[in-house]
Amino acid sequence: MGTKFANLHIQTQDRQLVLDALRQLTDQAGHVLAKPILNLSNILDQYIQRKEDGSSIIETEPNVTYYLHQSGEWTTVLNYYFEWGTVEQVGELLSTFVSQPIMTVGFFDEDIFEWTIFQDGEARSRKLFCGMWAADEYELKPEVVDFTYLQEVIGIKRADLDRLFDSETPEQAVDALSEQLNVHLWIDYKVMGSDAESAKRYSRVDQDIRK
Repeated sequence: MGTKFANLHIQTQDRQLVLDALRQLTDQAGHVLAKPILNLSNILDQYIQRKEDGSSIIETEPNVTYYLHQSGEWTTVLNYYFEWGTVEQVGELLSTFVSQPIMTVGFFDEDIFEWTIFQDGEARSRKLFCGMWAADEYELKPEVVDFTYLQEVIGIKRADLDRLFDSETPEQAVDALSEQLNVHLWIDYKVMGSDAESAKRYSRVDQDIRK
């Protein structure tokens, strides 16, 4: 299995704005963003219920956990649910709660790096770093590249964009974008439980799921 990670970033250093936006996100989709509670009996109960009526019950924690870190102009947000293919959906929804751009990053098996910017509920830019075979194999959405938007709103110079887009591999593209935005992109929620040094740089925020 290859490397997989996903993360989300809000273009602001206003912590309260971030917390308020995440509160709205939790209220809207907390049941999805919360980590499942998996134990032996829980797994057995799910198996029996699926056999009986075809349904599935998944018990989740009573709150949603986020990890936050501010770097440059961006606040990084990590969550259990974020992975390539899901973080983009969360970014789109979150962008309806704040006016600031929302950036999502998804990396899958060294084959695909998807970089998307959402604002006001729509994808303002989507760049894929992958081979043509991967685009066909995974039926990827078409790119949406707005150079003016990326330069004026996101603040990346055209020369740096050209260098980024000339990256030969997804890994090189991640490194180039990390350098240009001064944001660490090689990070994932799963690291918080296994890398003490990385965990120290992030603050944990738990938000209860309201009934």
